[in-house]
This record gives sequence, structure tokens and C-alpha cells, in this order.
Amino acid sequence: MSKVLALDFGTKRCGVAISDEERRWAFAREILDASSRLRLVENVQRLVSDEQVGEIVIGKPSSQEGHPTEMTSAVEEFVAMLKKQISVPVILVDERLSTKFASRILRLSERTSKTSSAEDSIAAATLLQNYLDQRV
Repeated sequence: MSKVLALDFGTKRCGVAISDEERRWAFAREILDASSRLRLVENVQRLVSDEQVGEIVIGKPSSQEGHPTEMTSAVEEFVAMLKKQISVPVILVDERLSTKFASRILRLSERTSKTSSAEDSIAAATLLQNYLDQRV
């Protein structure tokens, strides 16, 4: 079975997580620079190839009430760009709880730019683990 890649897209950084081949566990990975969408797409293409990814899930931001936010359209534009360049399915999933959970995990730690960056990958891993758990 192929792996699943999760992305927590932001305007500056993109958190990354990847599943194991059995699609049971999510692992937080590196943070990708999201300041250049073209470079971000290239880095995602590399991950898809190197890690034998068969599916990509991306967090879709919304308000607590489920309404679109300013970031929703940015994510949708990125997904459209990604779908033109990558042949594997790209699925948008609700990210509301993943970001909140990542913030709670890091709340007890001393906040630095490094922990803020880690929050993006932890959010991606939480997003992916929730997705994997729902598919069992």
C-alpha cells in the first residue's frame, strides 16, 4: 500500500506529515517554505516521488462554525495548482481540531520560532492521523 502525505498549508510555512505504508500511523516531518508556491509544489512533488505517496490530504481552514476564512481561498488556490502538477489524488479535510491540538501540545513548552514551526508539522500529523483513523 502507498503512503499518505499530509500538508498543513500556511502563507510562510507548510507542515508535513507522512503515514507508514500500512496507513496506520502518522509521523511529523520537515517544515517546507511556503513563500514560493512554485517551489512548494516542486518540494511536494519530490516527497511524492521519494516516499511513494499515493494520496495527499491537505487541511482546509474554516471558522469554528465551519465557515470559510481568508486562508480557505489560499488553500483552494494551492490545491488547484498542486492538482495540475501531481497525479495522485489530493483531498481537502477539515483542519479545525488539528491546529487546536497542535497548539495545546506546544503550550507547555517554551515558545520559540522552532516550536512555532514544529506546530505546523504536528498539526499535519494530527490531521493525517485523524484521516487515517476514520478510514479504518
